[in-house]
Amino acid sequence: ARLRVSAERFGYRCDPAAVRAQLAAGAAGWQDGTPRLVRLTLSPAGACEIAAAPLAPLPSPYRLGLATTPVDERDLLLYHKTARRERYAAALATRPDCDDVLLWNGRGEVTESCIANLLFERDGAWWTPPLRCGLLPGLQRAALLASGEVREGVLRIEEIEAAGSLHLVNAVRGRWEAHWTPARPRAGRATAARD
Repeated sequence: ARLRVSAERFGYRCDPAAVRAQLAAGAAGWQDGTPRLVRLTLSPAGACEIAAAPLAPLPSPYRLGLATTPVDERDLLLYHKTARRERYAAALATRPDCDDVLLWNGRGEVTESCIANLLFERDGAWWTPPLRCGLLPGLQRAALLASGEVREGVLRIEEIEAAGSLHLVNAVRGRWEAHWTPARPRAGRATAARD
């Protein structure tokens, strides 16, 4: 359904029955029980390409930092799953000490990580940033909202450390805990004035 919505928005052809048939054909060859990350790519003409690779385990603890520059919440591509991943790769490169980074918008609102939606604990309840902050409408996020387990709420950058816990969620991995990793001061930066 999400693929169809994005295809309509960008003027791509999309035949859901053909997509399902191609996925089923690919899955028929993956009967060894190995968990796989499956990537389906749709061309503007409606051709599907499917690739799969073994799903590597997540690092533990999963270190999560803050991206160094904001995203523009008006950017339409933030709301659709696309092959344009440059912004995410660039954000990850700014924090080599982390496994993933939290993105944030120009208003200082946290949006999502590079691979997952964010869940945060506040006042004994679980929350996720609203779509208007500039993030992908993830499938697991939608399921948690529909079940009432999670509510929408804004998390500002300065509130991250005060959050009870941080979890990430996506359709591939499910839900997992993230360990907040603040940025370290850069070496060589002056810390006191000299006479």
